Amino acid sequence: MDLNEWNEGTTALRDVEERIRRFATGTDGVVGVILATPEGFPYAYFTKGPLDAEVAAAFISSVFAFAKKMGRAADMGRPLEINLHFGNGSIYVFPLGELVLGVRTLPGTSIGMVLINARKMLKDLKALTEDDLNW
Repeated sequence: MDLNEWNEGTTALRDVEERIRRFATGTDGVVGVILATPEGFPYAYFTKGPLDAEVAAAFISSVFAFAKKMGRAADMGRPLEINLHFGNGSIYVFPLGELVLGVRTLPGTSIGMVLINARKMLKDLKALTEDDLNW
């Protein structure tokens, strides 16, 4: 199924983008959110500044793929979330069906509010896309 050509009656890509935008604008410190395919292609995103969507999608997909591989090797299963902290901010990575969600924050951002709001958004996105992600 081409993700940009959903059938009539299914969730529109703009609904997914709107929820991503609301999360990013409603959560202090969040500067960008991207939803990527497992192959590392951008699916939907919102950013408050410049973003190379292809690089960001490839990065979060690669991080998630590596964590999945390590989880299998250590017999721990699939990662539920990945938190990466850098000097200039943090990146949080979450699975969403077959897709991967990445959230970038500013330094000093409250991790608690980001995770709480991200988990709410993921639940909402999962409900929206449940049928569409089983391709």
